[in-house]
Amino acid sequence: MRYRNFVFYAIFLILAALFLTCSTDLISPYDASNTKIYLYARSVARATSDNSIEDSVGNVIKIGFSSNLPMNLDSVRFISTIQYDAATAKDSLFEVFKELTSKNNKDTLWDSITFADSGTKTITGIGYISNGKTCSDSIIATIHLKPVNHKPDLKVTGNTNIVVSQPCSLAVTFIDIDSLQAHSLMVLKSPDKNYNFVNQIFTWTPSSAYIGNDTVVFMVVDYGYPPLSDTETVVITVKDTANHPPVWQDSVITLSGSVGNAINLTLIDKCSDPDSDTLTFSLIAGTPATDSIAASIYTFTPTSGDTGVFYPKIIAKDPSGLSDTVILHITITAINTIIAPTITTNPASYTVCEGTAVTFSVTATGTKPFTYKWYKGADSAGKDSVYTISPVAAKDTGSYKVIVSNGSGSATSDLVKLAMTTYTVTFNSVSGSSVASQTVVCNSTATAPTAPIRSGYKFAGWYSDSALTASFSFSTAIIANTALYANWTPVYTVTYDGNGNIGGSVPIDANTYTNGVTVTVLDDTGSLVKTGYTFTGWNTNAAGTGTSRTPGSTFSMGSANVILYAQWILTYTVTFNSGDSTVAASPAAMSVITGKTVDSLPTAPTKTSYVFDGWYTGTKGSGTKFTASTTVSANITVYANWVIEDADGNIYTEVTIGTQTWMVENLKTTHYNDGTAIPKVTDSATWVSLTTPGYCWYKNDSSTYNSTYGILYNWYAADISIIAPAGWHVPDSTDWNTLGTYLGGDTVAGGKLKETGTTHWLSPNTGATNSSGFSALPGGYRSNDGNFGSIGIYGNWWSATEDDAFHAYLRFLIYGSYYLNRDIDYKSCGYSVRLLRD
Repeated sequence: MRYRNFVFYAIFLILAALFLTCSTDLISPYDASNTKIYLYARSVARATSDNSIEDSVGNVIKIGFSSNLPMNLDSVRFISTIQYDAATAKDSLFEVFKELTSKNNKDTLWDSITFADSGTKTITGIGYISNGKTCSDSIIATIHLKPVNHKPDLKVTGNTNIVVSQPCSLAVTFIDIDSLQAHSLMVLKSPDKNYNFVNQIFTWTPSSAYIGNDTVVFMVVDYGYPPLSDTETVVITVKDTANHPPVWQDSVITLSGSVGNAINLTLIDKCSDPDSDTLTFSLIAGTPATDSIAASIYTFTPTSGDTGVFYPKIIAKDPSGLSDTVILHITITAINTIIAPTITTNPASYTVCEGTAVTFSVTATGTKPFTYKWYKGADSAGKDSVYTISPVAAKDTGSYKVIVSNGSGSATSDLVKLAMTTYTVTFNSVSGSSVASQTVVCNSTATAPTAPIRSGYKFAGWYSDSALTASFSFSTAIIANTALYANWTPVYTVTYDGNGNIGGSVPIDANTYTNGVTVTVLDDTGSLVKTGYTFTGWNTNAAGTGTSRTPGSTFSMGSANVILYAQWILTYTVTFNSGDSTVAASPAAMSVITGKTVDSLPTAPTKTSYVFDGWYTGTKGSGTKFTASTTVSANITVYANWVIEDADGNIYTEVTIGTQTWMVENLKTTHYNDGTAIPKVTDSATWVSLTTPGYCWYKNDSSTYNSTYGILYNWYAADISIIAPAGWHVPDSTDWNTLGTYLGGDTVAGGKLKETGTTHWLSPNTGATNSSGFSALPGGYRSNDGNFGSIGIYGNWWSATEDDAFHAYLRFLIYGSYYLNRDIDYKSCGYSVRLLRD
């Protein structure tokens, strides 16, 4: 850290001179010959030593320097014959030079070093004493190779398809070729917390709440460098265990028979199981005594003593024992006492109008009671001797029959039909295009057909008489054959003429209009083109002497066709050239009527890290600015102008140095680019304690210093990326190193960066050529104690690279040196900021 307290240093020299005058025979303990330097090394693990240190390849080692008599030292140089080179990933010569500008520094100054190869390294510090002599100290660094860590491989095995209340057990194993490492094995996610994970075995018993798919995630982590891990996701499928009893279709099944005739009932047709289990059937002991069940079929052959009514019970069971019971109601009569039905009168067929009623009936002889079952096709329809449909709809048409049965047999009626009465509707288009006739069910409606077409006429509807006096409605029920007649109205057209156009197309009005109907004038939708002219509207005369028609206006159609001719006026072209903007092409040219202005300027183009400044008649902002109020009297090309602008609207220029593009001026913004204000801090006591962003002008005087030197920012303000306009950033140490290397190295780069002359730099402004165009200025600084100093002497610029929680890197130039210097200082110091293009 540099403390430039020149007053203190001057007082010290005066006191030293007085002391030497009074004691010419004594050697002062502060004599330069007693000056020593001390080196320290600090590893990544924070181990510190003044003799030797151990660390690993690629780690950052801190090298510290201190002196017993810092006032006698002018500078110090760190040297190591092998040091990490990021460009080649190999060790190379390491050398850092530090000029000591504070003669009263008793703190340890730190720098960093990283090695790419293992082995023993010697790091030497050389102090340059003001009497021309040197002092030195060395430290040994032993660098080890880092072992390569390998990722473990996690595996999970076990049954993942279970049912509710069944334990799930999963074995969790892993393989790691780094066999000597320690590992952590864990459950990252589980359906709930009611699981056990012991000896790499995961167990979990699901409740019914987890029916479906449930996820478990396992992870293993090793303790290598860096730590590596593997995860495995397992999906457990839980099914329901509930069983359901069988179900009979009816609680009572009615059967009838006679002596000597077997009754057979297939039980599986009358009972089912929701779980599709195989069912068994058994009789509950009772009467009749001779019935039985075999192969799921109930059998009872009554004898002469079995006449009457019986109520046997049958139990259906699934494999788990769940059951359901049905009662049979069996009526047994003597032999030949039941006569099977014979149909004596069959139902009749009908053809009727929709909405009327139809009744089908049947009569039969035989032993009653009869059972009646009516069918429409294969679908059940009724259960009585009479079946009525009211009102009849189209869906009711079809074939019908009835089956009459009793305990002795059944009889089936003839197949009869129900049909609808239909009528024909014909369409007379009266010289128009033909229209097909329709067959319509009685009492229903016809469907309005597609309107016919007749050249020069507009269809005006259908009429029920040839004299066209009675308009026909298609909601009218058809109750007889019907003839309909088309009515027509003469129509006229509107045609558009380009009137000399060489491109584009005229609009097409596909409408036809009757006399007195309102017509809307169409716009130039086809982009008509006539060289040097602009479309202005339409007129009923090509020369413009007829009636003018403005697009969008209306007029009443007469009794003849209308032609509208395009009208033209002389125009000029404004061409926009956006140059190297980010957009792919310049905005489209605009046509302007002579003596007029453009309606509006095109959308402003964009260019990465630049601000659009407007359109100019010359390139790079030369000529006259072209605006929406500029009168156009000839063809003209205007050019986009680009500037670099910060959040406050300050304008900057740029210079390309090697592969980098730098701003030529120090940053002046008081806001971040999102509009947030950067805190301004003028009070020194407040400045000293800052650990948050702050800025000031040199000596808090913006009127004197802002326009030339810009603003002084603490590192906390400069470290926020949005301090820079879009496309720019605060350079880090690598960026500054690239600049110095391109200019020939830090030992000569400073002169190539400094502004020439002594207008701003104090004499002699050593080595200043400004051959780079960087134009560096000596803007001074504000120290971490809140004081200002060194304007004209030092130019200081922050780096985005920090050293530790309290310090960060910077680059500085001196009026008496051609070096580009690197240093570390408190983040609370105020320095200038130069921005670099991304």
